[in-house]
Amino acid sequence: MGQVTSLLNPLGWTLPVVPELDDLTVGGLIMGCGVETSSYKYGLFHNIYVSFELVLADGSVVTCSKEDNPDLFYAVPWSHGTLGFLVSAELQIVKASQYVRIHYKPIQGYSSQQLNDFVECLVYSKSTGVIMAGQYTDGCEPDKDIIPFGNNVMFRYLFGWLVPPPVSLLKLTQTNTTKTLYELHHVVQDILVPVNKMIDTLNMLDKQLRLYPIWICPFKLTSQPGLVHPLGDEDEMYVDIILYGNPQVKPFIAKDCIRNIERFARQVHGFQMLYGDMYMSREEFHEMFDHTCYNEMRKKLNCENAFPEIYDKVCNATQHISPLQIKSIRIMCIKAQYTSFTHEKGITKCRLKCSEERITC
Repeated sequence: MGQVTSLLNPLGWTLPVVPELDDLTVGGLIMGCGVETSSYKYGLFHNIYVSFELVLADGSVVTCSKEDNPDLFYAVPWSHGTLGFLVSAELQIVKASQYVRIHYKPIQGYSSQQLNDFVECLVYSKSTGVIMAGQYTDGCEPDKDIIPFGNNVMFRYLFGWLVPPPVSLLKLTQTNTTKTLYELHHVVQDILVPVNKMIDTLNMLDKQLRLYPIWICPFKLTSQPGLVHPLGDEDEMYVDIILYGNPQVKPFIAKDCIRNIERFARQVHGFQMLYGDMYMSREEFHEMFDHTCYNEMRKKLNCENAFPEIYDKVCNATQHISPLQIKSIRIMCIKAQYTSFTHEKGITKCRLKCSEERITC
């Protein structure tokens, strides 16, 4: 995103939806999902692409759009690289002004006002929060910067180390112990629910986690084929509710809480962002996400022998090893003349032909 915006902004253009982390990639946002404060007008990130090229399991390259290969065009969003490799994409762009004027107001309920270019909300408790609405503007009022000294060279030099580090650096330096502690004591949840279920969702999250602040981003969920769509035949307004941090509910049992949140999301026809912790069964996952078009494409393109399913890539219960990896390990064990092979509860064990040694992969 950082490279795209640095190219477009000086020319007076921008993408309709620009997720704020510079390290996010166009391919990742199409294959996964992306949302930002302009999404209430334009939808999710995959709604702004016009076409893309995909390398399929057989090595061929196809172009997909609403006119060419439409079934594959609609099946790719949220597929996480399980239908092919994305190699190029054509995206919409819109005119951008030099500044954005932001208005802050206490929460008084939800309304979608088309005069705003950006809308978001921060919830600080069950009874307090603030809505932020922004409009493009060509002028900047004096002394109206949020942090007037934030771009000062001396501030960057002396205090730049205090600002949040890049996500890529955090991932690079994360150890297994750190990851385990995160899973036990830290929550990363991102759920999409219909706007008319927002209050019920916030009450449920307060009961399960009591974690604040909460970021809320309204967006338009378009009625089109694919893994994620509204129940009806028309576009519907949803909200993305995002929580990061340490829950204040005691005792906090991570898996039980996440399972309760997942159950609630399915009941209200909501969806869970797949980068967060997830403990759904395969059947529950298929209940949340409509696999009709996706399964047709996997069968038609012979993806079963080339790419794992989405569930096997994203679910915590299966991240240790996927069925495709199990098959590969079994073949290696046969070649290495192991006499037995078992896979149970995420642990793969092989027994050597000439000894009683057990190897855990």
